[in-house]
Amino acid sequence: MFKSLNKDNRDRKQRIIERLFTNFTKTSLILNFYSSALPMLKEYVCQFQCVEPMVHKMHNFQVSTTRKFLASFIKPEKIVDLNPKQLLKLDVGSVENNLDLKQLFIGKTTSTILKDYTASEKTSFLNTVSRAYRLGAKHLLKTLPLDKFIVCLSALDPDAPCHSAVGKSLNALMDFFPHYLTPGEMDLLATEVKDYNVSPNNYAKTERVDVWWGKQSKYPTLQKLARACLSIFHGPQVEGSFSRMKDIIEVKSGNMAVSTFSAVQTIKYSLMSRDTTAVSCFKRNDTLRTPINPALVNSMTTSHARYKRELCKIREEEEERKKDLDQQDLPLHFISKAGLCSGLMVWYLLLFD
Repeated sequence: MFKSLNKDNRDRKQRIIERLFTNFTKTSLILNFYSSALPMLKEYVCQFQCVEPMVHKMHNFQVSTTRKFLASFIKPEKIVDLNPKQLLKLDVGSVENNLDLKQLFIGKTTSTILKDYTASEKTSFLNTVSRAYRLGAKHLLKTLPLDKFIVCLSALDPDAPCHSAVGKSLNALMDFFPHYLTPGEMDLLATEVKDYNVSPNNYAKTERVDVWWGKQSKYPTLQKLARACLSIFHGPQVEGSFSRMKDIIEVKSGNMAVSTFSAVQTIKYSLMSRDTTAVSCFKRNDTLRTPINPALVNSMTTSHARYKRELCKIREEEEERKKDLDQQDLPLHFISKAGLCSGLMVWYLLLFD
């Protein structure tokens, strides 16, 4: 059976046979444990794979996911009253905080399979599970950004209650965007936050949060800040942009300028957000009598001339850069020669001293 395989492939095949047939019970035990434990993390990942903005929900989901994961091996009374900052400082390796091995969460099916094992095998498996939970928790607490910025983003949730903490978080958001708002807008923001925090809103839970904020024209500065925050990518759109890049930048367009590619992507995302196509967006019902868009026509007729001017500008900048480099080479050449001569002089003096 292994005649045509090299040693590595034979070893790999042997391991597969052992796990699927010889040690099937152990393999089934481990797989069932994974099936019970991993959905806790999968729920968090799937939540942020949707297209609509969810950054305002991120903090709550992070805290909830962390609590659920810790509850698998930590005593509930040790985590139930902890705030996010205290969770980050929790000693997950402390025996005092950990559940007994028999109380670890491993799933019903895993527990049933484990009954057929000997006492030593059970203890060995549960010790491995406990160690895996501790290592996973340490990594989780180390990498999850339970920080101030994520907390402040939660205040953008229209469902957030009218509370002083909401107003404080909304005002704190502008500290993370110091160049986005003008000094005058920063003054207006405090007033708008105060008014927003005591005004009832008619938010429907089925409505996208960015669409809802787009309608809040009575708070223009807060609306501007909220829409900037909600533009933070966290889902499949990030990966989708790379896929679209492959469709745009190919062999024949490998020298495309970054600004051109950015413009193409902006148009694509704009059409996507409107759930329309370019044909539908610019469609004219009557091609003979419907007024044309002068700005669009002007852009089309002057595009080639503007492109040539841009190329000339780039070429001139390249030539100036080369001239600057050529001028810098001369003094560097003399400096290198002077350094070499001084080095030889020192070596000569030391040699014949």
